[in-house]
Amino acid sequence: MANIGCHVPVSFKLHETPASRTTHIAQVRGVIRASKLLPVILGMVLSCMAAFAQAATLSSLSGTALAIPYVGAPRTLRQGDSLNQGDTIATGADATAVQVVADAQGVELVGDSRLTITKYVYDRADASKSAITLTLSDGGMEAITGAIGKANPGSVKYMVGDAVIGIQGTTVQTAIRGSTLSVICSEGQLIFTVNGRSFSIPAGQGTISDGKGNPVSRPAAEVLATLRAQGTAIALIFAGMTATGTRDAIQVAINQAIKDNNGLGTPKTASGTPTNTGTSGSSGSSGSGGGGASAR
Repeated sequence: MANIGCHVPVSFKLHETPASRTTHIAQVRGVIRASKLLPVILGMVLSCMAAFAQAATLSSLSGTALAIPYVGAPRTLRQGDSLNQGDTIATGADATAVQVVADAQGVELVGDSRLTITKYVYDRADASKSAITLTLSDGGMEAITGAIGKANPGSVKYMVGDAVIGIQGTTVQTAIRGSTLSVICSEGQLIFTVNGRSFSIPAGQGTISDGKGNPVSRPAAEVLATLRAQGTAIALIFAGMTATGTRDAIQVAINQAIKDNNGLGTPKTASGTPTNTGTSGSSGSSGSGGGGASAR
């Protein structure tokens, strides 16, 4: 009895013909090759499992929203539902939805928006090894940076149309409809990249990109006035974010996440100052009113 490689017992009959022995050896080699592939196969399975790990929780919802997974059928969202990497969140016409990702980053979507959790890797022991990419393909969102953005700002990206928004300790509002997109930086600083060109957008400034010319950073009030003068749908999206008090709702949700997950940070008021009181819950009500979200 011989032992080869992966400890597969191999025996040869004394009176075996050359042809049968050749067949026997080929079968053994097949088993050995399969055993060597096993770690690769297991790695692929584990990678697929990680790709759909929970990334966020829908902390509040007014109106209706769907989660459209990378694989599988869309599901109707309710307050408290989990969201996974690969999910696209589609809000109904009159909806507002606040999601908080596991590192206490807060994101609020307005109605008729679509946001995909394109990438989410969170190492709670070392946030600098983590990364997040969110893709806004339609509508508007406001986001407040969490632990990942604080530990490693370069690993947080927002994809909006053909633009990439990098963050540096940032609160950002951004909207897109058709070929026009706009972004405003409320706190920190953004790095806005479009058509291979990058420039900084400090707090209190923003930009508009419609695929024509070279966008530049300018005061937020000027950006909003231009959008209103152009009569674009984006002007209404920004107005909606202001009217619904998105930043307050996001901060409420973040504070609750911090209370529920020790070590994520210090609760703050909507103005950004630390508070010792925190909050007792999330704003909004599940599934009330609003237009229906569509898996378009």
